[in-house]
Amino acid sequence: IPEAAYPMGCSRAVGMGGGSGPFDRLVVFADAKLAFCGVPKSGITRWIQFLRFTLGAKDYQDAPYYKLDYKPFHFDVLRPAVQREIWNDPSWTRAILIREPTERLLSAFLDKIARRQEGKNVTLEEFVTYLERDGDPVVRHPSRLFSTGLSW
Repeated sequence: IPEAAYPMGCSRAVGMGGGSGPFDRLVVFADAKLAFCGVPKSGITRWIQFLRFTLGAKDYQDAPYYKLDYKPFHFDVLRPAVQREIWNDPSWTRAILIREPTERLLSAFLDKIARRQEGKNVTLEEFVTYLERDGDPVVRHPSRLFSTGLSW
């Protein structure tokens, strides 16, 4: 698949670092012909838990990311011919799950700052000011999203 066709923000390789490729967040439900991009903090964990539930996993409610039965549904581990078929076949549905930006910002603040010891005295206003002034340069680069879990 040509690099220009890579789904922006659908990968750890684009801003997250350490991913296995440009499609490492693309999850495939082959029986339903559904491929969707798992953007952090948009309910992706619940979708993956649902996938594991439909497969009969008894521990489907556990954090799914390191479960062996989940790995075969990663787009980037499929054979190149299968990837091309999914990418080009019009009978497949391709989707991205996103979240309202203001709600996502508040969630990031609550999850990553307010509930952690090191962010004990940081207000939401200070957090937003920090992001505007000193935010992660990867976030500001238009081709690299989600390094802090936030997209702008």
